[in-house]
Amino acid sequence: MFSLMALAITVFGIIYVNVTARHKERMALIEHNKTAAIFATNPHDSYRKRSRMNALKYGLIIFGLGIGLIMGFILSKLGMPEELSILAMMLICGGLGLMLYYRLTEKEEDHGLGIGAVEKHAEDIFENIR
Repeated sequence: MFSLMALAITVFGIIYVNVTARHKERMALIEHNKTAAIFATNPHDSYRKRSRMNALKYGLIIFGLGIGLIMGFILSKLGMPEELSILAMMLICGGLGLMLYYRLTEKEEDHGLGIGAVEKHAEDIFENIR
């Protein structure tokens, strides 16, 4: 149980440092009358497209962590130490979610379709589910 609390505190700390550093950078840009366009990987992509791709990335990570949590509980019932099995499976499945995101975006960029094609493909998938 202690290891899960330590993991949660660590994740919170990393996110907090990332958000505060980003805020400080943007405030410095505002003070110097510059835009945040330098952070964009492709200046032609809109903020909405990038935020949707971030939602896909974080969704795949969280999905992977959830699957890892379930698999960790299953392994702990089969005799593996609970803390080790849960943490290991969450990290493995979260990493698999990131690799899946990378493969989705890399595949579309290799064909010259860019991020917009990945969004279109994702929208088609979700429309077929509904």
